[in-house]
Amino acid sequence: MKFEMVEVGMFRLPGLMIEEDEENPIPEAAIEEMREWANIDPKKHGKEINPKKKLWAFRNEKQRNYFIMRWG
Repeated sequence: MKFEMVEVGMFRLPGLMIEEDEENPIPEAAIEEMREWANIDPKKHGKEINPKKKLWAFRNEKQRNYFIMRWG
């Protein structure tokens, strides 16, 4: 699993795109666990914007960094 930092939307919010490695594909169970965790409190944990591209948006960089530390 690889994380690419991006900017999302017209307000250029901190975002994250999760990419698969050729050697280590992302299990669907892991993605579902991330979604459930984020749905507990989207303002605190971020929100998935595009499920097909695995694109996430956050309110600030601190939230994005916490997500990376939690799931990286």
